[in-house]
Amino acid sequence: MWLANSGVSTGWLVADGGREFRPVVPVARDAMAAFLYRLAGSPEYSAPEVSPFADVPADSQFYTEISWLADAGISTGWVMDDGTRQFRGLDSVARDAMAAFLYRYADVVLGEDVAGFEASGVSPFVDVPVSSQFFREIAWLADRGVSTGWVNGDGTAEFRDLEPVNRDAMAAFMYRLTWEVVHPSEPDEVSVSLTVPLGSSVALSAEGVGGFADVTVVSGVECSR
Repeated sequence: MWLANSGVSTGWLVADGGREFRPVVPVARDAMAAFLYRLAGSPEYSAPEVSPFADVPADSQFYTEISWLADAGISTGWVMDDGTRQFRGLDSVARDAMAAFLYRYADVVLGEDVAGFEASGVSPFVDVPVSSQFFREIAWLADRGVSTGWVNGDGTAEFRDLEPVNRDAMAAFMYRLTWEVVHPSEPDEVSVSLTVPLGSSVALSAEGVGGFADVTVVSGVECSR
């Protein structure tokens, strides 16, 4: 519902006038470009006359979105022997590539300090060794709570990096990216009660009330009742 209400996904219009989301269908790379472009607020962008990818003509359905993805550095595609690049828009998005897309999106669009992320020497997923191409991106995804993977009976977790991302999983990833990274939970409201002699003054420090942003700290205020 959030994906539809936010305009990130429109789904498919069917014969009876309704719409289908097709949750267990793998996400195509061109649709992924559209999702991220809309998630970013559909920024004003003029697509180039010459495509950044040899296999994405300018009249492609998602040409603007794919060009934006390339221009923002979120997708680099595949470099071919002749020096051109391919995007392969109709291919399914693999989970490791999805991790890379979201990692770069968080950096470029959200201003997240991904460069400051220190990946542990121990992988959060038993099937993703630290030598994996996108280990850092996958570890960041796990650290930020965007992906939990599959939990095994022995308590370990698998990421299954080469499997395609289904549309329902992609919805969950983008929802978590928005609410875990962009809009983390607001601090609980805190009230502080003090009993002081009439006419006394008190000084409070931010540390004394937990450093909450919604607690106004006033120093040296004359207390009365």
